[in-house]
Amino acid sequence: MDITDNLTTLQFENALSNQQRELLYLRKEAHAIVTTIIAHCSALAIQLAAISKDVFNSKFRRKAIDRVTSTSDIGNIFKIGIIGCGRLGTQILNSLLKFASLPNDAIHVSTRRPEQLAWASQKGVNVYFDNVKLVKNCQLIILCCLPSNINDVVHYVKRNIPSSHLIFSFVAGYPAEMVGTLIGTNNVIKPEFAFRKGVDWNVQCSPIDSLERKSTLNKISVFGTNRGDCPVHLHESIFDFSVLYIINFCIESGSSINTINEILQSNVFFENDSFRAEEIYENYSKIKLPENCTQFEKPINISQLRPAATIFEKLESNKLLKTHHAEFCRVFQRKNYWNEMT
Repeated sequence: MDITDNLTTLQFENALSNQQRELLYLRKEAHAIVTTIIAHCSALAIQLAAISKDVFNSKFRRKAIDRVTSTSDIGNIFKIGIIGCGRLGTQILNSLLKFASLPNDAIHVSTRRPEQLAWASQKGVNVYFDNVKLVKNCQLIILCCLPSNINDVVHYVKRNIPSSHLIFSFVAGYPAEMVGTLIGTNNVIKPEFAFRKGVDWNVQCSPIDSLERKSTLNKISVFGTNRGDCPVHLHESIFDFSVLYIINFCIESGSSINTINEILQSNVFFENDSFRAEEIYENYSKIKLPENCTQFEKPINISQLRPAATIFEKLESNKLLKTHHAEFCRVFQRKNYWNEMT
């Protein structure tokens, strides 16, 4: 219990002028957007780790001894990288360490000041200043550098990033299409946000601690039941683009259409046959598949797509939002989440 809660003289707002008070909504928006970002980064990391496991295991159907089963094994085939570890990058790193349920050494950070992350190194996180090394080794790349540094990052990584790796970009002022063009990759996702003024939001609790509150998860989850009660609105296209990346990842791994459907059904659509990879692929790629097609021709250029929520809307009509929201919440409510999944 905080005995200073009701002491107005000690509250942040007490020292502000009337003109400054008019800008307090920006504080709520900043807190809410960071909370939303770190939550969806952690949830996406767990989902992509599960996909990587299934894609890897599909190549060894007859070799049970080669299958990935343990958490440590998953860390060998799926790694997360953060480029730029300022305020947002550090919050994402802390969220991954607390909630992603992956080995700490599966997390890589490239930053200009690695010595400032000695505490993370002591926990097993790989900390260095080498963007090329990071993009080559990490399947999920979270881009958190300053806009002023993006050209330096691009200069070194544009010819080194594997086509199967995903860039999750938070670089202000650079849309996904521009980042994809600069780096030369199809797989760039940049979340789109809208803002609501006049919505109450608790800024006293840190973003990391907020994720342990069910009421917060109901507001920030793209599948949440109280999304109107959050100062920021995450566009539903984040779900569609995540599904498209999963399809691209499977294509790059040589998976057949049947295998892709199996992976989507077990990890995304919960055995609902209303969703087929062929339909999704044709809708977004604008490529008509021939009859009896067993392999997709080429990956979808996600970074060139405008935000759309076609798959998300179908989730809603098939009453799967509640199931997805429950899975989202489990990430932050159980430390043994990954053990349950595997």
